[in-house]
Amino acid sequence: MNYHDLFFTYNMQEGKKVALRDNIVDYKAALSTFKRAMKDDAVFIIIDHTALAGSGYEAANSVHRIDPNTVKYHMQQAGFKLIEEAFYLRNSKDDLSKLVFDSSVRGNTDRFIYKFIKE
Repeated sequence: MNYHDLFFTYNMQEGKKVALRDNIVDYKAALSTFKRAMKDDAVFIIIDHTALAGSGYEAANSVHRIDPNTVKYHMQQAGFKLIEEAFYLRNSKDDLSKLVFDSSVRGNTDRFIYKFIKE
């Protein structure tokens, strides 16, 4: 549950924005490295907290989540094929606007599970 961390650039501490890094991680380079390191029959599984559709990279900072469609798009662009999606960590009652550490959702967030292979 850390794909969103590639886009995590700042934190809020005592009401102040604290920069952690200037830019998002170069996810294209990271995914390329993973792909090169994988055996031909390997699988790449991503599990993360669901963010609101269209929330972009800001959700990584504000609620520690990511839009599942962003993950699918990145993986497709990097030459991976989605072969399976699991639904047992889905939670339609999760308020996607809440921080994953909020006591009302912690441990019960809506999470997606994707299984990819190299194309």
